[in-house]
Amino acid sequence: MDISDDGTMLAVSADKGGKNDLYLVSVSRASVIALTNDLYDDLHPQFVSGSSRKVVFSSNRTTDSLGTDAGNYKTLQASISLFEHDGSPRAETVTRLVDSLGTAMSAISADENFVYFLSDHKGIRNVFKYDRQLQAISQLTNYPFSVRSADMTVEGNGGIVYSKLSNGLFEMNFLNSFNINATFETPVISRGAPKVEPKQSAIPGQKQVKKDTLDGNQLASKIQLREGEVDTDNYQFDEDILKTFEFRQKKGSVANVPTLIPKTRKRENIAIQGPYDYRGLFIANDATSDWRIDPIRGFGYAQSISMNDLLENHVIKAGFFISTTFRNSDLFAEYNNNTYRVDFGARVERKSLYIDSENAIQRYRFNQVQLSASYPFSAHARFTLTPMFTVTRLVDIGLISEPDRSTQYGGLRSEFVVDNTTINGMNMVEGTRLKVRYESYLGIGQAYQNFNRLSIDLRRYQKVHRDLILAGRLAFSRSGGRAPKQSIMGGMENWVANRKDSPNTNDPLDFGPGIDNRDIFFAEFATNLRGFNLNRLAGTNYFLANLELRIPLVKYLYRGPITSNFLRNFQIIGFSDLGTAWTGRGPFSEENSLNTEIIGGGTDPFRATVTNFRNPYLMGYGVGARTMLFGFYVKFDYAWGIDNGITNKAVPYVTLGYDF
Repeated sequence: MDISDDGTMLAVSADKGGKNDLYLVSVSRASVIALTNDLYDDLHPQFVSGSSRKVVFSSNRTTDSLGTDAGNYKTLQASISLFEHDGSPRAETVTRLVDSLGTAMSAISADENFVYFLSDHKGIRNVFKYDRQLQAISQLTNYPFSVRSADMTVEGNGGIVYSKLSNGLFEMNFLNSFNINATFETPVISRGAPKVEPKQSAIPGQKQVKKDTLDGNQLASKIQLREGEVDTDNYQFDEDILKTFEFRQKKGSVANVPTLIPKTRKRENIAIQGPYDYRGLFIANDATSDWRIDPIRGFGYAQSISMNDLLENHVIKAGFFISTTFRNSDLFAEYNNNTYRVDFGARVERKSLYIDSENAIQRYRFNQVQLSASYPFSAHARFTLTPMFTVTRLVDIGLISEPDRSTQYGGLRSEFVVDNTTINGMNMVEGTRLKVRYESYLGIGQAYQNFNRLSIDLRRYQKVHRDLILAGRLAFSRSGGRAPKQSIMGGMENWVANRKDSPNTNDPLDFGPGIDNRDIFFAEFATNLRGFNLNRLAGTNYFLANLELRIPLVKYLYRGPITSNFLRNFQIIGFSDLGTAWTGRGPFSEENSLNTEIIGGGTDPFRATVTNFRNPYLMGYGVGARTMLFGFYVKFDYAWGIDNGITNKAVPYVTLGYDF
């Protein structure tokens, strides 16, 4: 891997599908561009100085063409050549710089005139230089050891930092003065491979370097051996060891011959420490805070924290929400044990709601304990079973003589989740999500409070072109039983300065003296339905469809690095929403809450039931923008709503948080 001089691009040699290819990675945009795609190994990429595109790399490819020859195992070879790629994903060829100088070759620095690289062409890996203009190769170092990796600078007096193997350990060295014009001509030390000499260009006026005439024996005699080292090119076996080996071979006990240690090497007593018992130390993994606009309790602050051990077998989460009045709050804490194939968990949750309506104060309480068991079918799918115990309570301060109203529920929730999405950027998701949930609550001692609910949520995020994402969503919910719960449709989640509609009958957001609305804890807000206020429709059933085209405008038009957080995350969208909510048989039935309206009753001596025949579906469409502003992800939408064929006045929305 290498990073360009301007710090905007990474050149990476990575394995994908068993093939090693080259990729360019944009640091600021987190986008990946594939440069090669074949069976050949493309290794050690190095940017050409001053460029964020041109890359010099090593490869065992046999041809300079890209795309025409994907390679096969019969054509693969061990020798490595040096190539240059212009950085274009549509390039059809690469430039061959140095041809097959050994099996270990990697570029360490490159510019428009020279390429510096490591090669073991002479038997020991040293630094070489390739002159682009003269197409000549020269050896810059003549170390008696192999250089494993190196980096260098050619400015000033030059400098090089390199690693080598010394006494079984890797050692880093730095030279602050390095002659890039040095020339060495050394003999090839044979390793069983044919000797290949680099070509020397005959340049007029240039002094030719005289070749070294030393033979292999003379070279070997000059190698300085340290204590305990053996010259593998000039050695003899100890006669006593040979006799012992022959004697034991005749007796058939060769395998029992002890390991013989040279006399010059002393046995070292190495103290090995450990193993140590695993300690389950907990670390804080995630801590998030955000502002939240609850549709009932208003503006508030939410904070959560997650902790886990090093193996993530044990995860603890906790958090709270508190409104600006300090009278409404949420608290939760949960523990998950992921040690085994089945993940077990426990959760405790408490919610409080304070209502001051018409000088009548009401306090609502919700307490729940959950135990869960989750079975993961794969990395993208799981099934969860959750038994629950829930208590709801109403304390009506205005009616002191009345006892508190309380209901206890025993419940069971089953949930199947599929999620194979990948996150390509802020609010940029690609893939599919599916959630199917069924929950059933039984009122303990109060059978008339029994209810159940089925919910289905399917989302698809499809890449259209580059960073353009088409997001679609289908959601359906149905509540049944003797006390089915309401779903509230309209508006957007986390809507700043939201507005609510108040229907004449069956208002799920109705609070006041003598009104018991503990069902609000089980209500489900169905959003987004833009072009309408919150609580535009309500019922025990709902259907909702959303379609959005998300365009990261600046990232799409400008492919370079974007340092501004505002511009990098700026998106414009076009959207359309379609939904309905009803109580009864179906949205088109005459006997449902949409088409049936009761007039009069109560103190009015006259009571009439009016049946309407209207389009049950509400539709909204419009445009919007999203970006990061003062550290928060802010959305602005401008939508028109269509109700029974009539287009309403446009409604502006300012919301916090990500889209669906």
